[in-house]
Amino acid sequence: MSSSQGIESYNETLFQVKEQFMIRSRYAITDFPDGTHLIKFDMHDEQHIAPNAITWLYESMSEFADIAMIASNISENRGKSPMLTMPYIPNARMDRTKNGEVFTLKYFCQMLNAMNFSEVNVFDPHSDVSVALLNHVCVMRPQLKQVIYKAIYQFKPDMLYFPDVGALKRYADFVPKDTTVLYGNKLRDWNTGTILGLDVVGDVKPDARILMIDDICSYGGTMYYSAKKLKELGAGDTAMYVSHCENSILDPERGKIFSEPGLISKVYTTNSIFTGHDDRIEIIYEF
Repeated sequence: MSSSQGIESYNETLFQVKEQFMIRSRYAITDFPDGTHLIKFDMHDEQHIAPNAITWLYESMSEFADIAMIASNISENRGKSPMLTMPYIPNARMDRTKNGEVFTLKYFCQMLNAMNFSEVNVFDPHSDVSVALLNHVCVMRPQLKQVIYKAIYQFKPDMLYFPDVGALKRYADFVPKDTTVLYGNKLRDWNTGTILGLDVVGDVKPDARILMIDDICSYGGTMYYSAKKLKELGAGDTAMYVSHCENSILDPERGKIFSEPGLISKVYTTNSIFTGHDDRIEIIYEF
């Protein structure tokens, strides 16, 4: 969250606060010198009524305290618990722990549950663990099907590829009829998380246009090695869809997706966490 904005400015990307029937209002969030925030309801709203739903487009955990205070303010003014739309679940990767790692996903969900949201809408969660830990959770499956079909319509692939059998099962209900499907078998160093290699299960058609599909991308190692293997096996133009695309995909040092020209031509995603700008990355759904 930027601290350079003036006292009258509005943070319009992190905390979109919505009324039912898409009547919109805003909370102004500005920084004090000590790092705490001034949070002010927009009194220019026609009815001066606090909204009853929050959309949180995650950028950092520093926003979590603001979410708690906004939720408390809504409950106090409305006399009922607000709804939360949180497309990306922070800490979702920590759905299992080892070697003294803190179960941060569990504690994050406990703190979110303590805010007593009447409903928590999430989009393409990383695993069932986060869904099980959240109270009043609703997974936006119809929207996910809509977005995947849009990516397929725009790229017009000959084949779909999933980076592992888990992804294949996750998206099985969203694969159009008579679509040829491939999936990967990753070889990983589980101590470091490094991908050591990858095999493709299924036959790649010569020069086939292939759309790779997964839930989240950070630096893009999985999709990078998948695309390289698919090209080795004779694939043509290759693109990818990910529900949650981290800005790190564009990291000049560690980002893998665009490290080799022509390897992956296009990335389709949502605005759940991506705030970067690149002509090769297209946001095809906004919350």
